[in-house]
Amino acid sequence: MLKKISKFLLKTNSVLFVFITYLFTIIILDFPFLLLINHFELSIGGTNLINNLNLPKMLFLGVLFIPIIETAIFQIGIIKLFLLIFPKYTIISIVASATFFSFAHSYSVYYIIYMFLIGVVLASLFFIANKKKINPFWTIFSVHALHNLTVVLINY
Repeated sequence: MLKKISKFLLKTNSVLFVFITYLFTIIILDFPFLLLINHFELSIGGTNLINNLNLPKMLFLGVLFIPIIETAIFQIGIIKLFLLIFPKYTIISIVASATFFSFAHSYSVYYIIYMFLIGVVLASLFFIANKKKINPFWTIFSVHALHNLTVVLINY
């Protein structure tokens, strides 16, 4: 089953690939996380930096600026650094990237775990995009930006 999914994703065009990955993060990661948080009435914390801004500023920061910076640092930078150290072990690069990404979002233990899972998806995109011969930076950024756009629009 996973081989079929992988084969399908490798054959899809770039736009469809980004959209499918975005939907995966929303359906498989976000919905269950939000259901658990609401069911158990857990606090995930959060930053007031973006939440206190008007919509245009929130969109600029949350959907454009922050995803560009985070993609450059936590996905591209960390992955390339760890690939220099451990060139044969892509899983180490993925875990390192996801770990740094999650701790940059350390509003609560629950949120760190959730962001680690999102970080694994984003880091994995680096390798899938390379295999598809598309730009990893813009692929990761696009999924990240779409995800953040959804979050901003839901929270606004």
